[in-house]
Amino acid sequence: MLLGASASIGTATASQKAPQTAKPNIVFIMCDDMGYGDLGCYGQPYISTPCIDSMARNGMRFTQAYAGSPVSAPSRASLMTGQHSGHCEVRGNKEYWRDVPMVKYGENEDYSVVGQHPYDSAHVILPEIFKDLGYTTGMFGKWAGGYEGSHSVPEKRGIDEYFGYICQFQAHLYYPNFLNRYSRSLGDTATVRVVMDENINYPMFGPDYRKRSQYSADIIHREAMKWLSAQDSTQPFFGILTYTLPHAELYQPDDSIVDHYKDKFTDDKTWGGDQGSRYNANTHTHAQFAAMITRLDSYVGDILQLLREKGLDKNTLVVFTSDNGPHEEGGADPTFFGRDGKFVTSRHIADRLTKELDRNLALRVVKNPESDVWTVFGRGVLHLSVLIETMRREGYELQVGQPQVIIKEIDGVKCEPIEALTINVPEEYASKMIDMVTRRKGDLMSMTTQNDRVHMEFNIPSRGIIGLRNNVLTASAGEAIMAHRFLEFQPWKGEIERRTNGSLIAMEAGTAYAYAIDKLQDRGRFFIFPQEEVYAGQVVGENAKDNDIVVNVTKSKKLTNMRASGADDKARIIPPVVFSLEEALEYIKEDEYVEVTPHHLRLRKIILDELERKRANKS
Repeated sequence: MLLGASASIGTATASQKAPQTAKPNIVFIMCDDMGYGDLGCYGQPYISTPCIDSMARNGMRFTQAYAGSPVSAPSRASLMTGQHSGHCEVRGNKEYWRDVPMVKYGENEDYSVVGQHPYDSAHVILPEIFKDLGYTTGMFGKWAGGYEGSHSVPEKRGIDEYFGYICQFQAHLYYPNFLNRYSRSLGDTATVRVVMDENINYPMFGPDYRKRSQYSADIIHREAMKWLSAQDSTQPFFGILTYTLPHAELYQPDDSIVDHYKDKFTDDKTWGGDQGSRYNANTHTHAQFAAMITRLDSYVGDILQLLREKGLDKNTLVVFTSDNGPHEEGGADPTFFGRDGKFVTSRHIADRLTKELDRNLALRVVKNPESDVWTVFGRGVLHLSVLIETMRREGYELQVGQPQVIIKEIDGVKCEPIEALTINVPEEYASKMIDMVTRRKGDLMSMTTQNDRVHMEFNIPSRGIIGLRNNVLTASAGEAIMAHRFLEFQPWKGEIERRTNGSLIAMEAGTAYAYAIDKLQDRGRFFIFPQEEVYAGQVVGENAKDNDIVVNVTKSKKLTNMRASGADDKARIIPPVVFSLEEALEYIKEDEYVEVTPHHLRLRKIILDELERKRANKS
C-alpha cells in the first residue's frame, strides 16, 4: 500500500547509505478531506503549496481516498488493520457519545465519553506490529479507532505517545474544549483529557467563538514536532501524523496566511454555519479554505526540514495521503478552485504533453501523424494515471485507450515483459488465485504454506497483471496481499483474455431513469446513477454474459390519468460500480475508451454508432 504513494526524502551517496540491516524510520502524514485539485503540483492555480510541490518534484506522489472509503473511521481502520474497508470491523463513523451524560467546561456542555467504534481486539494493528519490531511509536491528530475507556485506545494499541482528538466528531471544532493525550514519557497510565483553559471561557458557537485562542491544529503540530525532535538514530521510529486539515469548520488564526488570501479573494463568499455539526459561520470561505491547505503545507515542510537537520532523512520513508477526497463541508466551495477549465483541442493537449516531457523524464510521447492521437509510454498504469489525473484536474478533456505493454523483437523473436508476481492469501482462496493467474498465462513457480496462509510465486506476462489486482481482492474478500516486479523479456505467450464479460451500451442520449435501470438489472451491473446524463455508445454497465448488448436506460414510465388496480412496484436500484481512474483504465477492452473530464469519468465505445460497430466487427 505504501509503494507509489511515498518516496525517500533524501538521496544518499554510496558512502552515506545506512547499512542494509538498519530499519527505516517511517512517517505517515495523513491529511483530512484533501483532494488532488487542492495542490499546486496537480494544477491548482489559486492555492500555494510550495513544500508539497517540492516533494512532487522529487518523485513523491499524493493519494486521496487511499482506502477506497469516503468515510473517516473506515479509511483509518483499513490502514491500521490492513483489511479492505468493506470487510473491516469498523464500517462507518459509529459514534459512542450519543446519549451519554454531559459535563461542563466553563459554561459549555460537552460529552462525558467520546469516540467511535473500536478496532476488533483480535486484529493486530500497525503500531502494535512496529512495537514488536523494536520501533518507538507516536500518533498525533485524529484517532477514530475507539472511544474513551474502550479496549481500543492508544495506550492499549501500541502507541507510546499520542496527542489529538480521540473522536472524529470532536475534530469538527478547531478551537475545542479539550484534546486527548497519552504520554508514556509523562507517566500517563491511560488516555486523559487536556482541557483548553483559554477556550472554555467562551461559547462553542456564535460570534464570541472567535475569542477562543487555542487552535488545535497548531497545538497538535507542536506536539508532533516535539516528539520528532526527541528521535535519533539509536532506535527506529514510526509516526502517524493525522492532521485534521482541511476537515471541518473554516476557522483558524487570523495570521499572514489568511490575510494573504483575503487580499487575493476580495469578492468572497459567506456561510451561515451549522451548530449541530459544530461548524461555525464564517465570512471568507475561499480565503479560509485556501489558508488551511497552505497551513498544512507549512506543517509538512516543518517535518521534512527537521528530518534533514537531524540527519534522519536518508533513512526515513515519508508517506503522504488523504483519507477521503476534496473537502465539501463547513462552507467549503471546491468548485471555485479551478475545477471548471476546458482545454479540449488537440493543440492544448499537444502543448501540455510537450511541457510534461520537460520534467517527467520517464515519459515518452509519440504523435500519430494521421490523426490527433498520441501514444504515451510510461512506467506502468499508475505512472500514466498520475499524468492523466493531473491533466484532468487542470481542466483538460481527453479520451484514453486500453493500456498496452511494450513489445520488443529480440533476435527476430517477438518478446514481451515478464514479471515475478507474489500473492499471499488465506488457504481457502489459494485455488482461486492459481486459476485466475494461470488463465492469464501465468506459471506457478513455488507455493509454501505458513500457518493458515499460502504464499505463491508466479511468472506472468505484464499484460496479465493489468486488471488483475481488483479481481484478486474481490475473489479473496480483500484478504490477498499482492506484489510484482519486472523480471525479463521472454517470447510472446499468446492471447490473454483480460475481461470475459461484455458491456451494456446506451442506446440513445438522454437522462437515465430509475424505472429503466430497475427493469434491466438482471442483465448485469450498472456504472451510472439514476438521473445521470448518458449518450449513445456510452458503456453504462457490465453484461452478465460475454457479449455486448444495447440497452435503453432513458426509458421512463408512461403516465396516464387512469388509476391502476394495484400499487406500483418500487424501483430497488443496486448501487452502481464507481471506478477510479486506474481501475477504469484496467477495465476497458480494446474497442473502448475512458473519457476523462474535470468532473466525470465515463466509459465509451470507440465507435459510438451501433450500426457502424456491427459493420466494423464483421470486417
